[in-house]
Amino acid sequence: MRVTNSIITRNLLDAINRNRENMGRIQQEMSTGKRILKPSNDPQGFLRSRQFSEAIERNKQFIVNITDGRNWLDNSVQILTNIEDQVTTVRDLGIQAADVTNQSQRGKLADRLDGIIEDTVSLANSKYQDKYIYSGSFTRGDDPFQYDGNSVTYQGNTDKITRRISENQNIEINISGQTLLDTGLFQNMIDMRDALRANDGDAIQSALGELEVTGTQLSNIVSAEGSLMGQLDLTQNRLETTNINLESNLSQTEDTDMLDAIIRYNQEELSYKAALQTTSGTLQLNLLDYLK
Repeated sequence: MRVTNSIITRNLLDAINRNRENMGRIQQEMSTGKRILKPSNDPQGFLRSRQFSEAIERNKQFIVNITDGRNWLDNSVQILTNIEDQVTTVRDLGIQAADVTNQSQRGKLADRLDGIIEDTVSLANSKYQDKYIYSGSFTRGDDPFQYDGNSVTYQGNTDKITRRISENQNIEINISGQTLLDTGLFQNMIDMRDALRANDGDAIQSALGELEVTGTQLSNIVSAEGSLMGQLDLTQNRLETTNINLESNLSQTEDTDMLDAIIRYNQEELSYKAALQTTSGTLQLNLLDYLK
């Protein structure tokens, strides 16, 4: 095959264009800090970076879910603690009433207890982000607990509210109102009030015993919720550590090594200048040949 001057010139011009394209790509790498901007830059690297990025975003969503779940639990535990305090107050009133036999004094304590019952019902109807905390999945609408002066009824359900906190783990964050009712919380308070109004010493002693059981059950619920919050903290710490490692892998995969990029750019620039000089000389020779 005969290699003509035109073929040599065309090859040199192609080399110049390749050098310019490479220089432009390296400049883009240095300006963006990313060596992979599209699949063609590095197909395998692009796939790995996508996988790392998707895993990081999933973990971030899990952390958001954990934060929401912890806030719900924080509010729930705080309210349960306040309800525990109410039970303690009622027991203290009962102990105080057991030491007196005056019906008038016990009647005054009963009136005070009636206000505590109303306050406790109000606590049980507390909300978080405009959602009832102890109503199961019926988080909006009417108050889940209704008090008519003689009894407390529950209008919610026993459904669980869950949050997904990892790839294969969901966690229940709510306590249904039925769980509170099952502790005898309201009924035992009402029984104590009625015993005080009836000036019935035996009934007062019985109500005291029941209230002690209620207090223990509430403490167990609070303890279980605290353990759940500890689990959420451990899971969040693990996710955050995992994301740090994933971000490091992502950076290693797609970020530009500036020193390497500068070296490559200088090499391309030298090749570009050499190609320009060679092409210039070749073009001048072709012109002299033509003039001859």
